[in-house]
Amino acid sequence: MSSDIVYVGGGNTLLMMRIWRRFGLDKVLKGAYEAGIVLAGISAGSICWFDSGHSDSMSFYNPRNWKYINVKGLGLMRGVH
Repeated sequence: MSSDIVYVGGGNTLLMMRIWRRFGLDKVLKGAYEAGIVLAGISAGSICWFDSGHSDSMSFYNPRNWKYINVKGLGLMRGVH
C-alpha cells in the first residue's frame, strides 16, 4: 500500500482474473483503490478494473477457432469495458 500507482499490462484477462482471485490479489487491489492509489493499465490491465470486459482470452487456448467472451473484472468501475 506504499505505491502511488499500480499498472497492469495486457495478456490473458480470463487467466489473470482467476489467478488474482485464487491468491487474494483482488482484495489487495480493491484495498489499493479504496486507499486512493491510482490503478491503470492497457488491454487486460484496463478491463480488470471494470464490472466486466470484452476479451479475446480464448484466443490463447485455441488461436485458430475462438470467440470473444465477457470476463468478470473487479467491479471498481461500473460498466463493460
